[in-house]
Amino acid sequence: MSSHWFAVACGIIFICRPNDAQQPGGGGHHPCLLSCKDQHMYAIQNVLGDVSEWSLEFITPIQSILNRSPQGPATALMRIGAICQANQIYKKCLKACEPGKAREILIIGLSPWDYICKAYEEQGDFNLEIIPCWSENTLTLNQNCAKFGLALHESLRGMALAGADNPGYANHLPKICNAITYYDKCFLTESDRFCGEKGWNFLLRLNEVTSKALYEMLRYAAVIDQIPAACELWHSPQNYAAKHRQRLLGVRAVSNSSSAKPSALLPSTILCILLLSSSFLLSLLFRSR
Repeated sequence: MSSHWFAVACGIIFICRPNDAQQPGGGGHHPCLLSCKDQHMYAIQNVLGDVSEWSLEFITPIQSILNRSPQGPATALMRIGAICQANQIYKKCLKACEPGKAREILIIGLSPWDYICKAYEEQGDFNLEIIPCWSENTLTLNQNCAKFGLALHESLRGMALAGADNPGYANHLPKICNAITYYDKCFLTESDRFCGEKGWNFLLRLNEVTSKALYEMLRYAAVIDQIPAACELWHSPQNYAAKHRQRLLGVRAVSNSSSAKPSALLPSTILCILLLSSSFLLSLLFRSR
């Protein structure tokens, strides 16, 4: 599911709070957090290569891993393992810094990758079926959903650059939530057609983890008064996932396609953040300092 929105929102939490940046544990001039950020970005770039922080590749790191691993799933898995290791080092570095809002929010922001890395370490379906299927079909699925990905990317980038001190900031959120829903719908449908059910069940659960983390971060930092009604994925990630699951099962029942493979789907935006790119989050967090 979608995650660039997650990384952007995390960064904006402190873009909109310049006073917090000057407090112990804030992001602005805290040497410990800056050191952790620099080390982590360097480690991620060693895995992904030198990509722009505003490119679609950097915003969707799992897709970047797959796109840059033409050798196949073994190379992709090796790079995922390297990112998981880098995240562990990063989290230890953050925990060694002085407590504060910035530190806690950045740690919460790693929750989606924690979920991915747990699946990776279990050496189960994620490694044996899901990643191989994504690796085989990544280019086709990226192309089929390219227009939705571009629309989401541009809307999120615009909100991040505007900053949360903009009076119209909250108006961006419903639009972004709608863009996420369309992008998720495309990726889940197309991926199910190519790969099957295991992967989209994995991603729907991952979306719940990510949405819960985002809600906690927004509430913790009091960035907005309330989550917009259009953002059901934040209000009720379980209901959001259930609707996607019901729709996909209905489509499969009607089509009764025998061509679907028994494994997974290509990651939509959330898995591609991964879930979440911690280094992209950090680049936003420190952008205005």
